[in-house]
Amino acid sequence: MAYDRDPAGQTHRGAFFRCFLASFLLVLVAAGACVYFNAVDRQLFETALLENVDYAALGMDADSMRSFAEETILFLTDAQDSWEPSITVAGFPASRFIPQNFRDHMVTVKGWVSAASTLLVCGMVAAVALLAWALATSGRRGGFSTQGYYAGTILPLLLIAGVGLWASLDFGGMWEMLHRTLIPDGIFPADELVMQLFPETLFSAYLPPVLLMLVRAPSPPAAQTAKEALFRADATRNERKTGSLAEQGFRSYPGHGIQLRRDRRRHCGKRTAHRQQRHLFPGRYPCALRRCGAGNRQPGAHGRL
Repeated sequence: MAYDRDPAGQTHRGAFFRCFLASFLLVLVAAGACVYFNAVDRQLFETALLENVDYAALGMDADSMRSFAEETILFLTDAQDSWEPSITVAGFPASRFIPQNFRDHMVTVKGWVSAASTLLVCGMVAAVALLAWALATSGRRGGFSTQGYYAGTILPLLLIAGVGLWASLDFGGMWEMLHRTLIPDGIFPADELVMQLFPETLFSAYLPPVLLMLVRAPSPPAAQTAKEALFRADATRNERKTGSLAEQGFRSYPGHGIQLRRDRRRHCGKRTAHRQQRHLFPGRYPCALRRCGAGNRQPGAHGRL
């Protein structure tokens, strides 16, 4: 016997993965936005430089550090083409103490920042499109999967929480693994003069504001709208199929619509079984013969009820 796939099962699986991917993208976009907006914040970079760089030992003052922070952020955000800080460190100008491989690394970082802004926009558009697709079919079977939506939310949150805990406990190990895996050209000897401007503590100072923004970040507007629209669509569908839920003594939430459909299928199944018994054993159901209007008919020859 040939095996036929259940189209309803395929529809439910499609809805699950569609909602899972939409929610997964929303969480990743929210996390990426928290990192991105903190990374390009000039005021935050300036504060981190002043607090973590011993600029007095390098023969610099606070105004030079502020100028260095502004020029660096302008370069990373593509507001200027080249990175030529107008500062002097230990008596050397930027053209002397910044090696070419470090300049190439800064160009790589600039590319990452530019790509991040594009990916955030594309990810948000894709997530909203998937949610709109799911909500547009929420009135039919397999339109919106609550299980897929929450699974796509919980999984990336667990991953983000794990990385955040790792960075909080061992930022040096996390930072080294990040560079060895994703930014291999960003590893330089710690005793180089340019590295005195970018100590590890400078980057670890970004961890509290990023985590704080993640914690304070509200539920994504698209996701909140999706959940509210889902409840409204499900309640409207139940009202249309079963009448007023309040008049029948049910509380108005989508779960009762599922229970009512199950009860209706169970009742229809019992009625079908009862009809089959009347057809097979008409002698036990004389009403079947009377309804046929033919008392002299043989058992089993009556019309369809």
